[in-house]
Order: sequence, then structure tokens, then C-alpha cells
Amino acid sequence: MMRFGIAIVGVGMMVGGCARMHAPAAAVPQPNPQPAVAVDVGARVKQMRELTDQLIELASKLPARDDKSQRVEMKSALDLCARVLPLLMGPEADGQFRLQQRIVADSRDQLGQSGDRLAQEPIIDAGLRGVYNGLVRISQESFYTSQSITEEITDLQNRVDALDTVRGAMHRDAAARAVEQAASVMNRMTRIYMARLDKRTAEPAKPNP
Repeated sequence: MMRFGIAIVGVGMMVGGCARMHAPAAAVPQPNPQPAVAVDVGARVKQMRELTDQLIELASKLPARDDKSQRVEMKSALDLCARVLPLLMGPEADGQFRLQQRIVADSRDQLGQSGDRLAQEPIIDAGLRGVYNGLVRISQESFYTSQSITEEITDLQNRVDALDTVRGAMHRDAAARAVEQAASVMNRMTRIYMARLDKRTAEPAKPNP
């Protein structure tokens, strides 16, 4: 009787083994397709303009009347910045830029999740500094090189640095000025991008040799 039981166990192991051996292989995951804005220049420019205009409008309403409202408005501002930055940079973003973009997005998320448990000022400071550093990296691309961009980014740096020296209502005002300047930089970059794109489109195609 014992021998019969052992035989059944052995057959069961063989059947189980065969089932595992003949199980269909899992499908190989396919790489994620690039977002349309990364390959479609027209779509990217359209989004650039729309989001930058939204940021300019939001900046005009800052500072908020109190800390609770400021948290909500700054979350929206950092969300817009996190979406505009990669559009300005284009699909060839490097690790340095992606890190800054991630800092902006993380600060946005923290403002939305922390409630009143975490002080908002350090989170806002980190997010706006990420915006500044991201714009610095974008400005290093030859496409955006211009004296006006350099001057505007220097102004943004000064406004972001000022955040370290104030608190309370004065911090809300300083953050508003930083968002306003970031929006100005992004707007100028968008206009440069559009102008150069229009110029390239207008240029006659070179004949094949």
C-alpha cells in the first residue's frame, strides 16, 4: 500500500514537471512608446504655449491670501512647471535635467499629500530651485542661447535665493515673484522656439546634389 502511494506521488511530480516545462513563455514586454509631444514638434509647441499661458495667469494671482491657499496654488504652479520643462528641453533630456524635473514633480506631490503635517516653505523652496536648475540646463542648449535668456535666468536665481531669507507672508510674496519670473523665462524660451521653428519652416529645401 505504501509503495502504491509513493508511485502516485512520483507520477504527480512528473506530471507537474511536464506542465511546467510545457507552459507557454511569458510575452516579452515591449518598450513604452515615446509620448507624442516628444516626436511631434507641432504638438509640443502647442502644449508649450498653452501651459506657459496658464502659468503666467496663475502667477498673476499670487501670492495667495494665506498659507493654506498658498499650498494649493503653489502645487498648481509646480505642476505646470513640471509639464513645461520637458517640452522646452525636448526628447533628448539627460540625467541631470531629469533629476531636476523629478525634484519639481516630487515637491508638487508633497504639497498635495502632506496636508499641514509638513512645513510648506522648504518644499516650495526645493521645487522652485528645481525649476531654476532645469531652466539653466535648458538654456545651455544652443537653440536657446541668447543674452536675454541669460539675464532673465540670473533674475530668477536672485528670486529663488531670496526664499531662504524669509518666512510667512514674506515667503508667500517671494515665492510669487519667483513663479512670475520662471513663467517669464519659459515664455521667452517658447517664443524663441517658435520663431526659430518658423524660420526653419520658411527656409527653402536644399536641392539634392
